[in-house]
Amino acid sequence: MSKDFSEYLKGMKKEETTSNIDLKELESVFDQKKYEVKWWQIVIGNSFTTTALGILTQPLQVIHTTFQLSIKRTDFQVNNLKDIMEAKITLGQQKKLEQILKYKIVNYQGASYQNYNAVFKGLGEQGVLGFFKGLGTGIFYQITNSQLRYFLIQKYFNEQKLIQNLYASFIGMAVDVLTNPLMLIQSKMIHQNRLPNFRTYRSIYDVLKKERNLYKGALGHIYKHIFICLSQMPSIYINDSRLCLSYLLMIQQVVSYPFLTVIRRLHCQGSQPFMLQTNYKGFWDGAKQIYQQEGILTFYRGFAAFGIANSFMAFVLYSTQLLGESQE
Repeated sequence: MSKDFSEYLKGMKKEETTSNIDLKELESVFDQKKYEVKWWQIVIGNSFTTTALGILTQPLQVIHTTFQLSIKRTDFQVNNLKDIMEAKITLGQQKKLEQILKYKIVNYQGASYQNYNAVFKGLGEQGVLGFFKGLGTGIFYQITNSQLRYFLIQKYFNEQKLIQNLYASFIGMAVDVLTNPLMLIQSKMIHQNRLPNFRTYRSIYDVLKKERNLYKGALGHIYKHIFICLSQMPSIYINDSRLCLSYLLMIQQVVSYPFLTVIRRLHCQGSQPFMLQTNYKGFWDGAKQIYQQEGILTFYRGFAAFGIANSFMAFVLYSTQLLGESQE
């Protein structure tokens, strides 16, 4: 009897082991716990990657922004004030120059760069740091913008590409409008320092103190994302993921750049010394004046530097994602 009972117990234990515990399921649970990433780890990882890429691509960012803010000179515009001022100016002379510009005794229009050689020469006169103007603000802007997009977009996923694209466009629109003040500060930091030893804004705090409207050009982001969303509609018919991503990246850069040109111009328009003395009454008025006075190609000046910088960042981020998936 004891032998039969022990055999019965062995059989019962074996049955419980095989029927109640799924080893593969248990293993998958442990794997999920092992590779589960906390939100703060994502923030740190993305911030580190964005900072590294921001430093590497900053010269290209400065070059294309300089092109966007360089107004094609016409007959009624005055030459660069560098011909008027000495290489070194005292604080008193700087204040005097500010008063001259403030009351428009001299109409400053800034350097007019027509090609990449002129941009390299102009920035080179400002020293190596001339290629890294606005670096801190630019990195903070990119980190804030990318983190908000990531956490808001991942909250909602729809298998229908059309709905997902519409949702992503709406999030991008809202985030770009929200972070417009950071982009505005970056634009002003890159645009200044056209004369040796002269700075319109000495710090970010100085920008915040002098600039009353930090949302100049914000409406341009809404128009930009509407056109991007419409141009990305064909992607819902592309099944290959790599081809789809390539198309989305290309069309986003081509469509968004003219809008960014007008937005940058609006950012740096104002009566402060060495800012753009333009009279754009809004986004579409600015676009109209640029087209009439400088031509349609002005909207794409500096696009090569912009495309290289953004394509490089997208390639590195995509490669990093593939590497992480392969290690899992």
